[in-house]
Amino acid sequence: MPLFKKSDEAEMCHREAKRYSDPTKKDFDLALALNRFNEAARLRPDNPDYHYRLGRTYLETPRLAVIRRVSVDFELSRSIELSIFELEQAVKCRPEHMEAQLDLCIAYLISGQEDRASATMRNMVLLGIAGHVEPDKVQAETEVLKPRVEEVAYRRLTGAIPWRKTTGDGLQQARMHIGQAIAYRSLGKYKDAQRELEKAGEFATDLPALYEIMCKLGR
Repeated sequence: MPLFKKSDEAEMCHREAKRYSDPTKKDFDLALALNRFNEAARLRPDNPDYHYRLGRTYLETPRLAVIRRVSVDFELSRSIELSIFELEQAVKCRPEHMEAQLDLCIAYLISGQEDRASATMRNMVLLGIAGHVEPDKVQAETEVLKPRVEEVAYRRLTGAIPWRKTTGDGLQQARMHIGQAIAYRSLGKYKDAQRELEKAGEFATDLPALYEIMCKLGR
């Protein structure tokens, strides 16, 4: 197939996938969105944005599974592995793709790969996320960046966190709210499900553990 035809077909798949991946739309269909994103990346493997959007969707799959009933052909616990693969492809295609770098860093944090997350944050600093940084200030800027990235990571998993409550058993409280979110999901009350998931994010202080709970309960 000529390259220009592949590009046109890939872009059409990409547009379709973006529509199907929006949980606020009536034609939301995560499996179809992933299929279309995968096809776009297959047709144009040199396009970092296609890999990024596919990786971002895998990253958000556990959240979507909690607030909406989804059917995918893989275990939810594999979402982070699939996300990392695609986000790494995006960064290989375009190292300065800051959104892909950020989500890759988040995926590493969620999967417990602290060293890789730190290395990615350092790359983000070197690429200029904080403006020009003198070589001797790179480590300090990386440490400043870490809590900001962690905050975004919780937002990726739960939708939003105004603050985190740390009294009592935070994970147990988070599990309770995720369970309530799924109960609302079963009733078709998706906005209420999202609100409960946000409450879960207020209590959880352990990203890998929160991710594991969401994967187990969201099935």
